[in-house]
Amino acid sequence: MDIKYPLIGSITGLIVYTLFNAFLRDAKNACPEDQLVYGRGIRITSVGAFIAAAFIGNEALQASPEQRVLAYIIATLLLGGSLCFMLETFLTRLTYDSAFVYTSSAWRGRRKIPYSAIAGFESFSQTFYENIFRTEGFGKLRISVFLKGADQFVKLLEEKASLAAKISDSQGAN
Repeated sequence: MDIKYPLIGSITGLIVYTLFNAFLRDAKNACPEDQLVYGRGIRITSVGAFIAAAFIGNEALQASPEQRVLAYIIATLLLGGSLCFMLETFLTRLTYDSAFVYTSSAWRGRRKIPYSAIAGFESFSQTFYENIFRTEGFGKLRISVFLKGADQFVKLLEEKASLAAKISDSQGAN
């Protein structure tokens, strides 16, 4: 029995588990100037994933003719996924002040969302590890748990949303 593949799989699993926990620990550190960004570790990992996918893509170019289509499909998926990962980690930024949340990402562009438009917490995505907040007229506000300072900001948003609901309820009662 060849032990090489189970050993490689176990080591890879251990590395992924260790990196995942390190990124979560790093995300718990507050970011200065009321901003949320991805930490250095997850950014370096995204670049490493892209480089690894590029090497795999290079190998796909040298695949035998009977394996070429499958190799191209796999290489394209890996390159596309790693490129999305890199865009997310380098282009996503969230800043906030006393009146607005300013978001910027490769997927949604720039948005300026007043706290009064945040309707409240909607759900937590187990797939992408992000908190999702409903807004009125601004789409969904998604906050990854891997953003530095995300925990504190989610608590702030929940407080502001519940305060806005209380104010709205008291105005409706009058």
